[in-house]
Amino acid sequence: RFDAAAHRAELDAIGADPQGLWPRALPAQDHAQVQAAIRFLGDAEHDAWSGEEAAQDAAAAKLKQWSAEFGGAWWMKSSPYLRLRVQMLLMHLCIGTHLLDDAWAAAAHVIL
Repeated sequence: RFDAAAHRAELDAIGADPQGLWPRALPAQDHAQVQAAIRFLGDAEHDAWSGEEAAQDAAAAKLKQWSAEFGGAWWMKSSPYLRLRVQMLLMHLCIGTHLLDDAWAAAAHVIL
């Protein structure tokens, strides 16, 4: 189980700047929609690793809907890394919540 507090403590111990961890493959941080997307994906990722089935079910449903709604946004189209991250997270959540048809659909985006 991922311990977010321990991870944050490790980053603080080495003096890592959380703002400096922004991958160059992502769209610019200064766009409000990108910031909201990253925050949303972070929450979904947290739920994926939380071990709480109800939170994982809710996150899978929300991420599936979010992906359908924002998958065509310019900032998603311009970042293959972000699209891959979304589909991999969706695949992970769907496998964990036994939504195997949805997991297969997400996997198809990853391998194609």
